[in-house]
Amino acid sequence: TKDIRGRTQYFEARGIEYQELILKVREEKYFLDGLKQIDLGAFDAVLTEGTYFPRSVDFIKAANPRLQVLMRGINAEIYHWLHSAEAALRFDTWKRVLFDLKGTLDFGSKDILCARKADYILAIADWETRNYWPTLAPRARVVTLPYFLPDSYLSDIPAKRQKTDRCVC
Repeated sequence: TKDIRGRTQYFEARGIEYQELILKVREEKYFLDGLKQIDLGAFDAVLTEGTYFPRSVDFIKAANPRLQVLMRGINAEIYHWLHSAEAALRFDTWKRVLFDLKGTLDFGSKDILCARKADYILAIADWETRNYWPTLAPRARVVTLPYFLPDSYLSDIPAKRQKTDRCVC
């Protein structure tokens, strides 16, 4: 949510009109249902949080081919899930290994499809821009857009307080 608030702060500071579609559940069905309630002809671009909605990109492009679709890559999902599976293989159960391998297929396939369909992928880190997304989409369509901490998340640093020894387990 801090990333979303950072973008809304950016839009508001520059007088850019926007409309948010907040999903209660991050599933494509809910995104598609929400998109069908919006006049997509009123917009120049659609920005999605995450690369979870490849069918929705198809819907957007069919409804309004001139719309630019920008998708925020939150993780390099294939590596993310494979690394989790490797850790599970060393330290967890086979059930967890299989869960993570399924995540590799589910989320990795969405990364691949969205990277091919979207106009731009907004990667969170230079490493992803250089090494991950260009294996899935043309390099010219991948842009690094690091996380930005919006003003609403900033607060004054409290005055020096007496520290206590604490351990969280």
